[in-house]
Amino acid sequence: MTIWDKIDKSVLAVPSGDLADAGGSDTSNSAAASSPKSFLRVRRAVRNLLGFLLWTYVFLQVFVVDVDQAVLGTDNGHVNHLVGYKFVFVIVVLVVVAIFWKRLLLPFLYIVFFPFIILFWKIPRAIYRRRSGGLILGICNAISSLFVDFRWNFTCSAAWFIASIIVLTTHITPAIYLSMLVLAGVLGRSYFRTIKYSFMPSRFVSLQTKLINKFADNNFTASFVQIDDELKSDAIDVFTKPQLDQFVSKLSIVVMLDRAVYIWAYQLDRYRQGSLPLLFSLVSYFCLFVVTTATLSLVNIGILHASPAEFAYTAMPSVTTMVYYSVSSLAVSSISQVHAVGALAEAVATVAAVLGPVILLTLVANLIFANRQQRQDVALRDTVKSIKRQGDQLSVSLEQNFEVTVDDAIERLQELGSSFIGVILFLGSQIPDDFLNPGEGI
Repeated sequence: MTIWDKIDKSVLAVPSGDLADAGGSDTSNSAAASSPKSFLRVRRAVRNLLGFLLWTYVFLQVFVVDVDQAVLGTDNGHVNHLVGYKFVFVIVVLVVVAIFWKRLLLPFLYIVFFPFIILFWKIPRAIYRRRSGGLILGICNAISSLFVDFRWNFTCSAAWFIASIIVLTTHITPAIYLSMLVLAGVLGRSYFRTIKYSFMPSRFVSLQTKLINKFADNNFTASFVQIDDELKSDAIDVFTKPQLDQFVSKLSIVVMLDRAVYIWAYQLDRYRQGSLPLLFSLVSYFCLFVVTTATLSLVNIGILHASPAEFAYTAMPSVTTMVYYSVSSLAVSSISQVHAVGALAEAVATVAAVLGPVILLTLVANLIFANRQQRQDVALRDTVKSIKRQGDQLSVSLEQNFEVTVDDAIERLQELGSSFIGVILFLGSQIPDDFLNPGEGI
């Protein structure tokens, strides 16, 4: 007597038309709802534009240049006098929002928290709509790189920002020089990490290997596919409804786990064959260039504040001028507005002239030889094989314990009206048939 001989479908009493009735939808209101869509799109566009303008202004005003002075000019005394009343304008906006809070509160909050909405809502939603497993794995790669050394990354980032604030806001010479040393140390660590990991398999690959090893060694996974001894007991001739529900739920979850493991392997294989690993390598070098430019600019600004005689200039250089000077130094060039004359400023310019070619040559070498891509391809291929092997073993365990193949189990779950059948069919549709065959698809 097999486990399936104990199943009496009449115990479930599943109404035959439930699924068909549930699929219906009422479209009577579609025409009525379409009319305000254009108005809603306009409102959404206005909110996005206002949020973008506000936070662009804040960023430029705080970190780059005095936008008010740059736009209005320094010679217009009347206009500059009005700039001092920005706080009054903010109060007026808050009062208007308070009066018409039912209509304006949500748009106001949307604009105020615009960057957070972009990061934690719009970007994840766009990723979800694309339904790209490779893109999701790429983002997981970036996140894992950030959090693997979270303490070090957080400490270095915090030290960099604190040093930047000291350089920009103080003229205390010892504090400036100490901050410059901190900035140089963080930059050196960034170069070491970027170049090192460019020629090594991604930590994301190592993380995938650790996860699949834990999955394989976990006793819970092995025991999860086992049928409860109570259900296998010869004393049971026919399952009662609670027992049948328990059996169907257990089989459904095991099948979903089996399909999920294959999806994991398939999406990782697509990620391996795609261009995202190489793209992330390029992005890492672009970020390194941005950090280098920002750090050199801050160091040069610190030298200017601590010892202005280190530079020759016709007028006191602005922040943007020093950024322009630093970028030119990376390109082994110079600008007419300011140039180094002191020993310290010349030493920084020399270091910049070395760092610029180092970034370029390392990137070119990485692209030409594709060293990282080849190593990561081998590592990812082995990881995909390991994950797929676990899927094969899970399918074999399911067949041994439930006495059916995975495909037969799906058909029987449909007949038994499993509440998870929709999820199971969706997961199965995401995997090509040739990839499910043992030893194929890689």
